[in-house]
Amino acid sequence: MNPARNIVEFHNVHKTFGSNKVLRGITLSVKEGGITFIIGRSGEGKSVSIKHIVGILKPDVGRVSFDGQDMSNASQRTWEAERRKIGLLFQDGALFDSLSVSENVAFALNEQKGTTLKEKNARVEELLESVGLPGIGNKFPTELSIGEKKRVGLARALSLDPKLLLYDEPTTGMDSLVSELIDKLIVDMQTQRTKQGKTLSSVVISHDVRSILHVADDIVFLHEGKVFLQGTPDEFRKSQDPLIRQFLEGGLEGPLSKPIT
Repeated sequence: MNPARNIVEFHNVHKTFGSNKVLRGITLSVKEGGITFIIGRSGEGKSVSIKHIVGILKPDVGRVSFDGQDMSNASQRTWEAERRKIGLLFQDGALFDSLSVSENVAFALNEQKGTTLKEKNARVEELLESVGLPGIGNKFPTELSIGEKKRVGLARALSLDPKLLLYDEPTTGMDSLVSELIDKLIVDMQTQRTKQGKTLSSVVISHDVRSILHVADDIVFLHEGKVFLQGTPDEFRKSQDPLIRQFLEGGLEGPLSKPIT
């Protein structure tokens, strides 16, 4: 069996905002078809890394590749085409309150030419069913629970059948039952696509240790603007490094208690 290729690669990526050096030479890889968690304390560059993946930011130094293509100096036109391969689930779902659930899910589909209304409606129903919310298309976001909003946001993120799905703190603010449901959905999305003969890769930003250790195939731990450790959940569980132990155990005392310099 051939090893999985990398859908995303960072090579010595630096990014500075004014006097604030956020990324200080990050090198990491995201394997195609896997679930990669990017973790670390606040201010370590997790969101900045995500913005590089979607082309909102460009590195000051270094290289970012997506789907086998160096995107570091790609044109706006190239990025617009590549972004169609990427779905993004925002922390709060980011739904439009003035639109129905169906209209929210169909938002990106409306830009596709050559698709009939019947085909769009069928696609919306298929997506809502895939996230466990069949038949709620006529509801509005204000009528939904937080967990339901997240799932509708996920359905919308999947609408263009992306190669890469990015999750920004998907379980933040969720109770344990809803968090477990979101975790299951992340895994189920991979399984569904595999059964359909497609490949979906996922990148998740999270502070939720339970999710990190139970859902991830691969974990990237950022510290002081660099990758401190990239490995499997088992490697993280077995690590005796004080940084890793403090993050996983949530201790107040330790190296992570020092301010970022």
